[in-house]
Amino acid sequence: MQLNDGIIETDFLVIPDETKYWFVRASLKAEYYQDFKYNNFIAIGDNDVKLENLHAIPQRLRETTSTHKEEYKRIFNEAYLTLLRNSTKFKSLQKSEQADEIEKMKRSSSISATKTFSFVEEMDIGDYVLVPYKRSEVFLMGIVLSDTFDGPIDHEYLGKDLEYPISDYEKKRRVLWIKEIDQDELPESLLWIQTGQRAIFDISKNANEINPVISNEYIYKGNV
Repeated sequence: MQLNDGIIETDFLVIPDETKYWFVRASLKAEYYQDFKYNNFIAIGDNDVKLENLHAIPQRLRETTSTHKEEYKRIFNEAYLTLLRNSTKFKSLQKSEQADEIEKMKRSSSISATKTFSFVEEMDIGDYVLVPYKRSEVFLMGIVLSDTFDGPIDHEYLGKDLEYPISDYEKKRRVLWIKEIDQDELPESLLWIQTGQRAIFDISKNANEINPVISNEYIYKGNV
């Protein structure tokens, strides 16, 4: 760190105070981990609800987080209900069985809406993300570079002997991967995420434990 004409010049990583930290799965069994890694992105599923429909939510419903989330839930509920009612299996059920399936669908759509809201609306460019591999043996650590998009990406071909599953998730964000860390480098306060079942977690409360993993020298909230 140097002081030139009253201006501090530093090679330290400067982490903005508003930075958020996320845990994102590359599918339930981490099958898209290599795809995320080699092609510099993260993604979530729920392709039945298109990104353009979420972007079309009117401003009056975006005024508060509560109304915004409720509109997400309404959109997902409507999409899931339409799919359910058009399915052959659903039409063959008794009325009471159909009612049970609708209740299950409502819970499922609410979970999907909450997950997608976090990914599309709450995650920001400059946030940090952790992605676990199988059995959480290693993790990718990266920084978010883009807003959510649903366009195609080029998947790098590494040769016949290094083929990997290609993600079909439509909602994506570009990521710059900083490093790949072993499980024993993960802060103890984050070991619980190894057994968490959700696709995305906000782990910002653990920022002070995560930052030393990102860089040995950094400035965060006024502290070096």
